[in-house]
Amino acid sequence: MSNDFVISPRELRTAEIREQLRGYSRDEVEALFERAAQTLDWLAQRARGVDVAEPPNVISARELLDGDIRDAFKGYHKDTVNHLAERAARTMELLEARADTVSADPVVVPAVVPPSSGVGSADFPAADDEIFVVEGDEEVSGAANDAIEGNVVSASRLVAPVAPPAPPPPVGPVDDTALASEATAITDRPAVAAIDATDAVVWVSLGERSYDIHVGPHAVDRLVELLRGRRRVAVVSQAEIVRNHGTAIANAIDAAKCESEWFLIDDGESAKSLATVDDLCRRFAAAGVLRGDAVLAFGGGVVGDVGGFVASVYHRGVDVIQIPTTLLAMVDSAIGGKTGVNLPEGKNLVGAFHQPRAVLADPRVLSTLPIREFQCGLGEVAKYALMGDDELAATLLDERAALARRDPAVLARVILRSAATKAGYVTYDEFERSGLRAHLNYGHTLAHAIETVAKHTLAHGEAVAIGLVFAGELAGALERIDAGSVARHRDLVEQLGLPTRAPEGLAKHSLLDVMRRDKKSAGGLTFVLAGVDGLERVDDPPEPALDHAFAAVGIR
Repeated sequence: MSNDFVISPRELRTAEIREQLRGYSRDEVEALFERAAQTLDWLAQRARGVDVAEPPNVISARELLDGDIRDAFKGYHKDTVNHLAERAARTMELLEARADTVSADPVVVPAVVPPSSGVGSADFPAADDEIFVVEGDEEVSGAANDAIEGNVVSASRLVAPVAPPAPPPPVGPVDDTALASEATAITDRPAVAAIDATDAVVWVSLGERSYDIHVGPHAVDRLVELLRGRRRVAVVSQAEIVRNHGTAIANAIDAAKCESEWFLIDDGESAKSLATVDDLCRRFAAAGVLRGDAVLAFGGGVVGDVGGFVASVYHRGVDVIQIPTTLLAMVDSAIGGKTGVNLPEGKNLVGAFHQPRAVLADPRVLSTLPIREFQCGLGEVAKYALMGDDELAATLLDERAALARRDPAVLARVILRSAATKAGYVTYDEFERSGLRAHLNYGHTLAHAIETVAKHTLAHGEAVAIGLVFAGELAGALERIDAGSVARHRDLVEQLGLPTRAPEGLAKHSLLDVMRRDKKSAGGLTFVLAGVDGLERVDDPPEPALDHAFAAVGIR
């Protein structure tokens, strides 16, 4: 097999390949992995000494690198090839680190693709090398190759007489700090890198729609780079936020030499309406905002949802940058491109997917957040902990005093871990087509219904907290989880100072009517519930289990 048919991590990692591979559609993504599977199968058979002809569809690095790439790879989805490049880059870093040793021991890297995604892995050897393939517990070893388990693309380590390459620039911590340690610990999530002792970045990998979630006190500094070269930015915000934190944003806009127009909307959930969208669009038009300009959503969840939705529909789509100022927005609503407004019939029933160009989260701005709004954010963080992140749950309990005093370093760790979890789901199910992203609605089916029926007198995070207790009780009643796990839901919510019971006066039948109109519903009642295999969708649970769960949160 010639070197022409090896996907080299060194080649894939180059900046040029990222640019060359932009703009492909999803319709032939399976073909790419079919070719990879054929190649892997051929190599595995060859390793066992089976004389088998080379398949015609072996993936060629030349195809990726030659000038005719758009013809050779027409139809391949940019996300897929960018994931391939990412995984190859990680492989290269491992191989370079081991370049001065020869070992047949496998190099094991945690998978970066959720098991339910169906994405395969491939191992591509260099010319005339024996190969080493890991298939379950079976090992077929050779003298010169490293194997990568999971979903990291591997190519053979270059062997003598090639000199070992210089070590790659460090990705991860540059200082021994809690934030840097947190960044490198999240190996089962998308790329997380520490920039310095205080700031870190989560990369949301969506091809040409990819973007950074920048967490730390220097997050807003990125705004200068993001706005440079633009004519104008339309800042959507609220009066109190501008008074408290607007100077830093205005200074960054000035440094980018960009014009700005500021558009203030009302506070509260009532501002998440089509009337607000209509008003903003008309004000944008009157101010002369153009498609090449940008929208800056500077505020909490309401501002982010409304500003993002207006950006998605005005001129059929204008770039949006999210600068969240609440904990809930930093860990959830500003990430993932979901935008929208409410109708009297339910929450977020009108909206669009519109990914931001970046999310810039500075935990220091949370110092001015009213206590109730801060607690609401902890409700959304509790969701991530109860989705299976035991380390986050431990941090929430161990660092309660630091959280109560809004310690920026502890908040950065909590935000980083939560954001990385959400980014992982968004990366592999951007438009909620596989059902994977729906797991992020854990506890939200009842929560959204409570908000609607109670006419938003209960804040979102408070409703989510009650919804999490309800979800734990329902899973327990269905014998999906044990009594200890049910209690853990209630205990964590209580320890964070959040409500575990719904307000008095909410009628079960009214809540059920709204729950049946939930966006996740298949026509009946649809829940995301914990079980022995993790979170799963559960449709139309039996009435006795529902009655038990409702009663457990004070609804009869």
